[in-house]
Amino acid sequence: MPVGNDAVLLCDLDESAWALYGKVACNRFARRVVEQVRSEFGKGVLALASRYLPPPTSNLTVEDLALELRTYNCLCELRQRRRLEASEDWRKIMIGDLLDLWSFGAKSLVDFLTSYEAYTEARLKKIEKSSDLQDARTEEIELLRAWCSNPTDPIPWNVVSLHLPTPPPGTRLSDLVLKTRTFNCLHKSAFEKDLSRLADTTVQDLVAIRGFGVNCLVDLVAALDNCKPALLKATSLESNEEIQARGLELLSRWCSEPTSPIPSHVAACRLPSPPKGMRLEDLALNIRTYNRLETAGFSAEPQGLGSCTLRDIVAIQGVGEKGAAELVRGLLQTAESTKRAIQGDLCDLSAVLPMCDTPESLPLGDGFRKAMTFGRSAGADRNCSIGMRYFGLDGNGGCTLQEVANEFGITRARTQQIIAVLVARLRKSPILARLDKAVLFVTTRAPDSADNIEKALAAEGLVAGKFCLNGLLQSARLFGRPVTFSIEDSTGGRVVVATSSVKLARRAVQVARNSLRQWGVATISDIAAQLAEKSGQGVNEGILAKLFSNQRSFSWLDQSTGWFWFRTLTKNRLARLIKKIVSVAGRIGISELRAGLGRPHRMKGFAPPRRVLYELCKQLPGVAVEDSAIVGVDLPDWKNLVRPLERTMVEILKEHGSVMQRAKFEEACKARGVKHSTFYVYLDYSPVIERLAHGVYGVRGAYVAPGVVESLIPKHQRSATVRIDQGWTSGGEVFISYRLSKSILASGVIGIPAALKRFIQGEFQIKAPDGQITGRLVIKDTSGWGLGPHFRRRGGDEGDILLLVLNLAKRQATVSIGDENMFEALSKDTSEMGLADEKTGTGPD
Repeated sequence: MPVGNDAVLLCDLDESAWALYGKVACNRFARRVVEQVRSEFGKGVLALASRYLPPPTSNLTVEDLALELRTYNCLCELRQRRRLEASEDWRKIMIGDLLDLWSFGAKSLVDFLTSYEAYTEARLKKIEKSSDLQDARTEEIELLRAWCSNPTDPIPWNVVSLHLPTPPPGTRLSDLVLKTRTFNCLHKSAFEKDLSRLADTTVQDLVAIRGFGVNCLVDLVAALDNCKPALLKATSLESNEEIQARGLELLSRWCSEPTSPIPSHVAACRLPSPPKGMRLEDLALNIRTYNRLETAGFSAEPQGLGSCTLRDIVAIQGVGEKGAAELVRGLLQTAESTKRAIQGDLCDLSAVLPMCDTPESLPLGDGFRKAMTFGRSAGADRNCSIGMRYFGLDGNGGCTLQEVANEFGITRARTQQIIAVLVARLRKSPILARLDKAVLFVTTRAPDSADNIEKALAAEGLVAGKFCLNGLLQSARLFGRPVTFSIEDSTGGRVVVATSSVKLARRAVQVARNSLRQWGVATISDIAAQLAEKSGQGVNEGILAKLFSNQRSFSWLDQSTGWFWFRTLTKNRLARLIKKIVSVAGRIGISELRAGLGRPHRMKGFAPPRRVLYELCKQLPGVAVEDSAIVGVDLPDWKNLVRPLERTMVEILKEHGSVMQRAKFEEACKARGVKHSTFYVYLDYSPVIERLAHGVYGVRGAYVAPGVVESLIPKHQRSATVRIDQGWTSGGEVFISYRLSKSILASGVIGIPAALKRFIQGEFQIKAPDGQITGRLVIKDTSGWGLGPHFRRRGGDEGDILLLVLNLAKRQATVSIGDENMFEALSKDTSEMGLADEKTGTGPD
């Protein structure tokens, strides 16, 4: 650049050239110089590359040169290859060595040579002018360092007046590796804004700061000795993209081998910008780092990491260099994966966004495993296994925190921390849609056995292989998803029911068990009716059948009409009576057995239909079916199954050929100590004693020779006829008795005697002998209907006696089904009432 007759050397130009020649002229000149050097590359590159650098005046470091960012980074790379400490080291560097560096071009060469020459000239002038001052200052620093190597308290007088070493230009307080106390003292004294004031500060001034003692002074001197010049800011000649790329490269190198303290030029680099939609949970962070960053607000706004420097992250309490390196590695890995996916280097987009299609294609366990391990280090595999085990998504149904801790050899607290991070990471993940779909699938198939639904889940592709529904239930609750089903296993088998029907299902099972304990067998219709009475809402019989059929001990007796029983139910009265009758008889027909089952007063005349009883005997342990007869199989001795007085009466009958007249039978029992009242109780209610004819009794099921019964019938006995009887009871109630026919059983319609129709018109509530309401009887003129529901709930066979007792005041109709004994008792009651009427001359009006 000529000025008059003189020429100006490029190395002589400094910041004053901008004011002297103007910004436009300086920029044009700089471009001309760079273009000239670039053109020389094509002409004589070999001659230029073989030239050595001129020797510096002293031990030169890269930080001593005022270089652009790119030039500085390239020379740092050269310094890693060769040791550039003494002057002789620089003499061995040729221009070709510089040009071989990656991204070191003409502009970097001009920048380096200009700074190199300027430094050499300035060094020579500075040495000449301030050699004496420098020697004195060096003496002070050496004396201070000598004292720091062996500090004493109090500080000697010759050390108190010493000045501290001058920090490198651009160095900030945060660039120094200081202890907490030292940093806080200097921060309160405003050294953070202007650290260059330390050069004019004496030891006495520092010690005067509150809390700043001998240890802090030694810490500060050591930090100043180890400090390197800060990274010079890039000029406008280098684009923002290049600066960001260089910063990422520096961060990547530092993360591979983290150092403490962090170099100032690395600490000033900005973190990679997180991809859009990335969450803090997607990074492979340990619990401590994640919690600290979440406290700092980066969980809600992870995009804010892109505006932070490495120094800002390290400054967060509890993160430190290790946590910062972990964060930078995660960001770089995520950024690299996203970049490669956009360029098409990945064969499948799901490698970057693994959950974009997983909810619609992967089984539940595989989907959760992929969501927990994507974009994370290899150490995350163990945490994933812990999560899968606790959530129950591994197919084993889940377990407690302590069980997981014992299995993986860690503490319960550590297990809880890992689970908390995994739950937070997956709480907004698309895989939860897959979880909701599985829960809905299970709910729509309830009620059903858990085993059947687990197989259906696998067949639908929602899970892979064996899977326990308890794990699905636990996962839904942990992630706050709506739980619409429950698993009931109180009855020995796992049954899935809808959440809204849990109470009703439990009540249904309890009602069924209570009914079976009393009657031995039951119908779905009867249980549904009882539930409707207790809950006040209708119950679907199909749902009840599905619920009961999944009980482990459930068994159908007649599925077409809904008869069932529980095989393992204790205190089954009907089963006990069957074994009692069979053990006494040895072999008995199904009709005789059924007649005996309805005799005990607790059975209230109830006996299941023949087809149901026949199937029950097939399934009941201890009895078997042979040629339409019921026989005992390995039953205890009958004497151990009947009561003592009842045993005495059976023994008397068997001693007399299993059949006797009632009068002689009563005399023999009285002789054996059986009271009169007890005799008639067993005569009426014992299942093993039957009435063979009027005044003739025998052992039920025992063989009696032809003609024996007829010979024992008292001579005053009237011939038996099939008839319908009616009248008034001693309590003023109307009774009507019928012998059941096929038409009555099928239609539930009966005929009403004309003599009584004017008293009993209207509706009556049908009540069973046990007090349960079983239907509604309507009587109009000489017809009555509405007995069908009672027959479906309590059964009945052709030839049974139906006794209908109408309470006109309460409008209730008590319906009893039994044999002729029931009718005989009623006849006795009415005859007594007739005698009373004859004496008083009154009767029912």
